This record gives sequence, C-alpha cells and structure tokens, in this order.
Amino acid sequence: TVSKKIFYYDNSEIQEGVLVIELNSDKIETLARQSNLGENGHIIIISDEDELIFSSTSGCIDSNCESNQFASALIIGGEFVDIMDNEMYMSINTIHGTRWRIATFINVDIISQSEVSIATSLIYVFIFVTALTISLASILAKQITKPLNQLKEHMLEIEHSDHLYKEVDIKGQKEVVILAEAYNDMIKEI
Repeated sequence: TVSKKIFYYDNSEIQEGVLVIELNSDKIETLARQSNLGENGHIIIISDEDELIFSSTSGCIDSNCESNQFASALIIGGEFVDIMDNEMYMSINTIHGTRWRIATFINVDIISQSEVSIATSLIYVFIFVTALTISLASILAKQITKPLNQLKEHMLEIEHSDHLYKEVDIKGQKEVVILAEAYNDMIKEI
C-alpha cells in the first residue's frame, strides 16, 4: 500500500486528503523473475518524488539504495551504471497514467551472452544453408550432365564403329531430350 497527501478541488474549494494506492507486487515480482535480467538484475519503481515504491531485490529496501540514487538522477532513458560490482544497463520509463517511473537494471553480461548466442546461431544457419545450396547445386548439375554425357558416349561409340544408324535413348530434362531427338533425326537422315 502506498499513500500520499494530496490536494484536490471540491466545489471550487481546495481540500486536503490522502491518496491510497493498493499495489499488488506479486505480478511485478513474477515479471522480474521471468525476465532474464542476469546476476543482480532487478526492477524498481520510484515515485515522482524519487521515493522507492517497489524493489524486486532485497538489496534495495529504501530510497537510499544505490539503484534508487542512479534512477533518481535520470528522468527517462538509459545508461550504463555499476551496481553491486556488476556493470548494469539501467532503462527508465514512466508508468502510464502516473508520474512514477520504472527502472530496469539488466546485467551487461547477459546482453553479451545473448549477442554471442545470436551470432553463433547465425553462423550455424549460414553453414547449414551453404551446405544445402552446394548439395542441391551438385544434384542439379548431375541431372543436367548425366544425359549429356550419355549423348557424348553414344557419339564416341558411333565414331569408333560401323553402326551409324543406332539411335540414342536419353531421358532427362526437356532440353536434353530435344537435343537427343534432334540427334536421332539427324542419324535417320544420314
């Protein structure tokens, strides 16, 4: 529960009151646990007066904690900071409809590990795609050259024998079959 003294208007008169906000931190704590913020990574929420409202770490229990001091110095945005002997990236945003700010502290080592993991994955994908491309190109090249080699062997056989009228029977791609049929027609004409 968070409370704050406020002033408001009632019938054109300034009234004094207390604003009470029930904050269910369970969902924020669940989010902090599910997020991979790295060692000592955490989330804090601070008020417009830089008072600590919530912290997902036991190392930050009041407004004097190191995280709150860094977050108080930056209104919105991000920067690198050293907290608890860890280099962290601090990202601060406002919470919609409030003047409160949420600060997320991500251990830089996690970011570096993610970059290495992504780079490694991309290298594996590149190697796989290259191997697949070479394999498919090799298969396609064999499908094209096999019938052409059959035609060449047939022509060499005719060159070294007396069987001028022996037709060639080639199956393959359309262009190679047309070439074989044209060869057979030429043999018939001779």
